[in-house]
Amino acid sequence: MMDLEILKFILVGCSGSGKTSIIHRFIYNTFKEGEDATIGLSTAVKEVTLNNGTNVKICVWDTTGQENYRSIVGQYFRDASAVIAVYDITDRESFKRMTEWVRDAKELAPSDAAIVVVANKADISENQDFDSQEGRKYAAQEKLAFMTTSAKINVGINELFSSLAEKTGGFVLRTSLRHVATEECHKYLAISEGVAGDQEEFMLLVLKGHS
Repeated sequence: MMDLEILKFILVGCSGSGKTSIIHRFIYNTFKEGEDATIGLSTAVKEVTLNNGTNVKICVWDTTGQENYRSIVGQYFRDASAVIAVYDITDRESFKRMTEWVRDAKELAPSDAAIVVVANKADISENQDFDSQEGRKYAAQEKLAFMTTSAKINVGINELFSSLAEKTGGFVLRTSLRHVATEECHKYLAISEGVAGDQEEFMLLVLKGHS
């Protein structure tokens, strides 16, 4: 039997932005209050079916947001299919840090990797710390896709990952790195079945790609 293609999606952003909660919602469809900060890296895998009927495995990498690990995390961009840059809409500092991660991704990730800006914690938008359009304007300026999500109330999560899978489904890991990615991903194997305005706009932009 032929091995399924593996897509490597790496989430970056400062601690507390909700990266781990986004992954848990996607993989397990659960939400846990007060997630501990990620130390180092962790991975999980989910098998999904693309619109053309092809099955792929999405290997999701959860990274630490601590600044002293930034150079280490940057090394994992090199074979990424997609980089998901997350910020907390109630924390301006997390937005600033997100832009730094995007800069790293543009420099270190493959030229054909998708990069998306994610404004997380939409469920508490009344506590938003700055203009809701700032993230959208930044993404447009950088020619990146933009998405609003909430892991808590499950807004935009499936759309985020399914659209990226459709966009990057043709991306094949470099042969020399494929076995490494497969081995690391399966340490945390969690395969399960299957996989509003912002969502529709995001899907169109992702499927067209970025320059």
